[in-house]
Amino acid sequence: MSDFDVLLVGGGASAIFTLVQFTRELPSWRIGWVRDQPGVGVAYATSSARHLLNVPAQRMGAFPDAVDDFDRWLRNETTHHVGALEPFVPRGLYGGYLAALRQQALGSGQVTVVEGKALDCRRAASAEWRVVLADGRTAGAKRVVLAPGLPTMGGAWPKHPSLVADVWPWWLALPSDWQPPSARETIALVGSGLTAMDMVVGLRERGFEGHVRVLSRSGRWSAAHADATPLDAAAQQQLIAVLQAQPTARNYVRRLRVAAAQYPWRAVIDALRPYSQSLWQALPTFEQRRVLRHGFEPWNRLRHRAPPVTARAIGADPRVSIERGRVTSQVAEALMQSSALVLNCGGPTLGRGGRWPSLFEGLIADGHVRVNELKTGLQSVLPAELALLGAVRFGELFECTAVPELRQHAAELARYWREA
Repeated sequence: MSDFDVLLVGGGASAIFTLVQFTRELPSWRIGWVRDQPGVGVAYATSSARHLLNVPAQRMGAFPDAVDDFDRWLRNETTHHVGALEPFVPRGLYGGYLAALRQQALGSGQVTVVEGKALDCRRAASAEWRVVLADGRTAGAKRVVLAPGLPTMGGAWPKHPSLVADVWPWWLALPSDWQPPSARETIALVGSGLTAMDMVVGLRERGFEGHVRVLSRSGRWSAAHADATPLDAAAQQQLIAVLQAQPTARNYVRRLRVAAAQYPWRAVIDALRPYSQSLWQALPTFEQRRVLRHGFEPWNRLRHRAPPVTARAIGADPRVSIERGRVTSQVAEALMQSSALVLNCGGPTLGRGGRWPSLFEGLIADGHVRVNELKTGLQSVLPAELALLGAVRFGELFECTAVPELRQHAAELARYWREA
């Protein structure tokens, strides 16, 4: 007999969403939750008041049928007031919400926490799945969900005392009495997306007064949120129809440019959100490669927007500079020699492929998981028994890291396995 009906591996938001959906939809199942830390994932563990959600609180609920659940929780369980003009709340509050959901699931009596780092997952001859932990213990189940979170940040960097190769673990480990470099020194950031913006405002909050030098491929920050009148239903359907009529990267770009000349560009991008997965999957593989090669980085800059207050603070800071450039080995060496700290804020490796968590190595070798054609993510070959959630599915899916998709995928999985 298996130890559990299902083993859930992962400790971040996607794992917690899955946990609460399973306790709702599968009340008789025995759930083993394998996690190597008791928190809510690095994304929401920061305590900085300046690290804000980049989505309004009213849309961050954990349930597809109650997207305002987080907003209600804030009003009922905290003293934080969500303003109409600044609806972007500190991410630590969302961490509190996830912790409350976690406790709710644990209180169901269905969940057994298995503390430890999962190193391997295999399907035994008995058709039971076994997860092997770092200390040699194993746990077995009829089904497994692997939700490992975002992949490792950036590429390979040479070791250097000034280099912080993965910024969020570094930031979360900073002691309360951390002394920043002096105002005469420079901190260099590589990348100009949301993580880099968080580091800029966080460093200022922690007392750094020196020059912040930012280097990125685009030389531009992530765009900021701003009010934009949504496309009406007719305009949205017309846009989607002309995109669907010719599934090529060139047509997508051409049609989006035309639409952005007629309507606010933010409204155009937002109108795509319900259709982004189907538009992506309609593209042949070679066209998907063209999108990743030429359009993925500018898309991310416009799609994943910064809270306005964060963008304003950075724009008004005279000691923050941003420049365009690629980080070669020579550039990296020069940055590390000339800066008190170099923070790699290059973002997760979505779209670059080739780096899978070690947990998946055995599954790939056994043929239970395959690398997608783009080499950017993984797919389960046995979806009735083995499910993958989150960023590891990138390529099969285009949107797989944000809360709306994570909560939807968790709900769909619970319903699929309930009805199987």
